Amino acid sequence: MKNLWLVILLSICCISGFGQKRQKSTVSMETLINHYITHYPLSINNLFRLSAYAELKGDYSVSQQSLTLDFGYLGAMAFYPKNFLLRLGNGQVYNLDRKDKNPEVVEAVDLALNKIFESIPLLGNYQANSAHIDFVDKMLARKNIEPFEKVYTRHILVKYGKFYPQKGQVEFHTDWLPEKSFEYLEPGKEDLVRRYSAPLRLLLDSVNLRGYYVSVGGFVYVENVRRKVGYATGEQYLYNVSAFKLFIQKLFVQTTQYVTKTVYSNREEIRSDYNFVKKEYIRKPENPEKLIELAKKGENGRSERLLTVLHGSFQEESPISMLYGKYTWIPTMLARLRSHNIKLYDPTVLNFLVDQPYFDRIYQYMNEHERGKVDTYINKRKSRARGNKRKA
Repeated sequence: MKNLWLVILLSICCISGFGQKRQKSTVSMETLINHYITHYPLSINNLFRLSAYAELKGDYSVSQQSLTLDFGYLGAMAFYPKNFLLRLGNGQVYNLDRKDKNPEVVEAVDLALNKIFESIPLLGNYQANSAHIDFVDKMLARKNIEPFEKVYTRHILVKYGKFYPQKGQVEFHTDWLPEKSFEYLEPGKEDLVRRYSAPLRLLLDSVNLRGYYVSVGGFVYVENVRRKVGYATGEQYLYNVSAFKLFIQKLFVQTTQYVTKTVYSNREEIRSDYNFVKKEYIRKPENPEKLIELAKKGENGRSERLLTVLHGSFQEESPISMLYGKYTWIPTMLARLRSHNIKLYDPTVLNFLVDQPYFDRIYQYMNEHERGKVDTYINKRKSRARGNKRKA
């Protein structure tokens, strides 16, 4: 299928709205993450995944001093200066204070968060050894590469990497994957071409993260940031990070087709049973009325969403079936195309999409400018078709 590359590139981010823009703030996302998230007594694994998800999709409200994470129908979180609220898709609510170190409560929250993240393919642990997972999360946390590159690097190292505890290393090599070729759409071309993979190697240790071009013997690297943070974002970086970004893009192109296949083959294993935490550990907000009043004062259309976070009315349909609906890849695909400066109304792109049965759904997610360009393209196409009929 000619449009396979476009779908594969973006459907791997299987959560609706994965590329959604954050609310603008003068405070950096790195500052917000380190202030609101990294000081809780949660597991290293969940602190990393919360931070990475916040970097991708966090929504900060200046007036309410809250950092909100929306997990779609899996649930949502709202971080405040001294506590956070976590609501699952089945209505269970958790309230954890920053200084609360009750091991039973912390364990219950960790378990709930793990259930959410295991339902998001790129953030799952895939039954890897806990020491392997914690090493990757700890070593990647202070690497200031851009959020999607960091999440994808983690996925590759956790699911496909080999952990050597004595050496303090996690390694991945593209030769370990069964597929040695991939389909690629060259710039300015309309047809996919098959290329053989160039061997690439990733090595993460306590010093840095290295990417090796095996055939030519070159490598790129990223070190920990030197500022004191628990989690670094990709908002500021040096030239070597740009070189590593190019390496990860090459790795993404060569591996994404295989990774996507394995992600979707495992989808049926995901369960929508959220009643897994002992009820005595579920803590409701002490003053829900006050929180609702705060939500009602929200700006820019955030009121309804924040109310959903606190006392929301989730639909009765299965959270997993909604998250992995038939067309949930569409907004993600469009967001990733825009992030790579690919015009949705480019004739090369439209030629792959306009005749598909789901194109009307894609059209609904376009903005007014994009729709105008698409309408012009379709009208010209119809005119050419009528002209060809008259000639025939």
